[in-house]
Amino acid sequence: MGWKYRSTELVAAFVRAQLARLDDYLATIRENALTLHEALEGCPALIRPTVPDTRFGHNYYNYTVRFDMEAQGHVPDAGQFRDKLVRALVAEGVETSIWQAWPLPEMTAIAAKNAYGDGCPWSCTDSRVTYDLAQFPVATKHCGWHTGMTMPLRLPNGRELALRVAEAFHKVLSHLDEMEALD
Repeated sequence: MGWKYRSTELVAAFVRAQLARLDDYLATIRENALTLHEALEGCPALIRPTVPDTRFGHNYYNYTVRFDMEAQGHVPDAGQFRDKLVRALVAEGVETSIWQAWPLPEMTAIAAKNAYGDGCPWSCTDSRVTYDLAQFPVATKHCGWHTGMTMPLRLPNGRELALRVAEAFHKVLSHLDEMEALD
């Protein structure tokens, strides 16, 4: 149900040449992400991502945080309040946005049950699979509580920008009462 992205030989040659730089590139992203992670500690009503101990570590393609809407008293209007927070962060110069605005069951191909055309896989198999939104409370909650960042972690950005991003988060989340008044 996804896209078939196919590459050309020219793109493949470019990618192959860039692979020699991948380890250094990922090391910079990890350093920036860890700087941001540490600087966000203690930020009010913010849930930082957890990183499990794994052999390979995290690649930090996207640094996703969640706003604690329970602590902020905004569970019923989480998505709208999150949008206010994101607008305030963007106004502070933070390149952040919503990565996944709705859970899988609300995506057009799933909701319409026409992913592969003619209703497949629902109509062309004996499948009893359903995608009732009520089955995905955690995904639904996450969609209204999060924002993600990729560009602040990437080269040529460094530790200084990660610290400025954290400073903006602290500023915005320390003034939640002012966020209430925003449209």
